[in-house]
Amino acid sequence: MDYLEEVGFNEPILVLKKDGLGMSMPAPTFYISDVENHVGPDVGVDVIDVTRQKDSKMKLKEFVDYYYSTSRKKVLNVINLEFSDT
Repeated sequence: MDYLEEVGFNEPILVLKKDGLGMSMPAPTFYISDVENHVGPDVGVDVIDVTRQKDSKMKLKEFVDYYYSTSRKKVLNVINLEFSDT
């Protein structure tokens, strides 16, 4: 924190090791369907239609189905989905 206050945050900081950060990362086999299983399919998520830059809400199950679909007509991004300690 001292470094950021002194120098600022004008460029990305590359952290080579996660040791000592107090963070844990999910396994490489953790997929969006696992998020749905942990959080629940009926949780509402904010999504944005990338092309139109329009936001909307949908259930997580709907987004997961979209994500795994092979014929997507839109490009959708989840804006934010915090689920730590779930």
